[in-house]
This record gives sequence, structure tokens and C-alpha cells, in this order.
Amino acid sequence: LRRMNSALTAYGVEYGNGFPSDIAALAGGDPANGNCNHAAMIDSRLASGSKDGYIFRYTPVFPDHRTTPQISPKAAAANCTSGGASGYTITADPAEPGKSGSTHFFTDQTGIVRYSADSPATTASESLR
Repeated sequence: LRRMNSALTAYGVEYGNGFPSDIAALAGGDPANGNCNHAAMIDSRLASGSKDGYIFRYTPVFPDHRTTPQISPKAAAANCTSGGASGYTITADPAEPGKSGSTHFFTDQTGIVRYSADSPATTASESLR
């Protein structure tokens, strides 16, 4: 989750389009020549939503409670096809609770990673130190 938070922040700074509307925009491409559609900031397994026994769910939050993304003029000029989000949430839950993992995790654009041993983690869960 920390890797995803770092990549999402870097994406927003690099492309001036907020956070991507789809986590897949962070994967693929050439790390030396990434672009806003294929930024090459995380590996494709993580972007697919499943890695190391956990299921990752990325949910973008759009400005003004919109249900669809908005592409900034700077991003449009760079041929971005993924509209920007003003925030996000990510959950990471064991694919097989008790077998592939036992802890549930949550993070958002604040960068704070939270956890819960018994149920899905939320903004109210204990933060990792």
C-alpha cells in the first residue's frame, strides 16, 4: 500500500491530472518513458488487483462528488485518456482469510495505512506505525 500511495502521489505531480481514475494507468509502459496512460510506476500484478495473497481494490474519488473523471487541460495536452480523481481509497484484503493472510488494510490519499485483524479496515481502523 505504501508503494501504491507513493506511485499515486508521483503520478499526480508528474501529469497534473490528480490521481488516475483507474489503477491500471500506473502500470505498463517503459519506466524511462512512462506517460499518463502507462506510467510504469507499479508492477502489473499489483495493478491487476491481486498480489502476494491479497486482493487490492482501488476506488477513485472524483471532484465535486462527480461519478466520472475529468481530464485537466494539461493532461489532455499530454494525450491522457485517464481522467483525474481528487482522492482515492485502497483496500487490501486476504484472498483466503487465515490462509493467505489475516490482516485487512486500508489507505487513502492521506497516505496513512490502517489495519484490522477481524474485518475490512476503514478510515476508523488503527493506523500502522
